[in-house]
Amino acid sequence: MPYLEDDSPEVRKEAVMASTQLLVNDPICGQTSVHSVEIVSDVLGKLLTVGITDACESSYAVSIVC
Repeated sequence: MPYLEDDSPEVRKEAVMASTQLLVNDPICGQTSVHSVEIVSDVLGKLLTVGITDACESSYAVSIVC
């Protein structure tokens, strides 16, 4: 998920939006295997990290709303 760390705030914002939509629409969210939970946890952790640490308020707002 390299775009979440891009220098451009707009790229980070779009990366958060795209990643969130992909995750929400992926059937892995409904699975309970250890592997599935680890993947979802990893993605959510990265999205939350961007939302909490990003200096760009719009990336923060998008990651919290999505």
